[in-house]
Amino acid sequence: MLKPDQKVGIITVNSSTLSQRHFEGAGLNNIPVAIEGLETEEEFTHKILDDCLEMDIDKASPTSALLTRKPVTARHPAFGGH
Repeated sequence: MLKPDQKVGIITVNSSTLSQRHFEGAGLNNIPVAIEGLETEEEFTHKILDDCLEMDIDKASPTSALLTRKPVTARHPAFGGH
């Protein structure tokens, strides 16, 4: 269903731990992907990885929103207007 110049966007807490092996295990071979990790986003990533029960939404939301949109479109133009 993707156009030739499009990719599936994947947002993960830590992009360095996501590998082709994961995609193969899920039966997703030969699918063009653009992977963005939230490992530099301190509040969200720390709370998720440490299984914390509370998160400061005011700290996590704005940064997460920026990380999930702006860098993706800058590095992966296929996401520009989609």
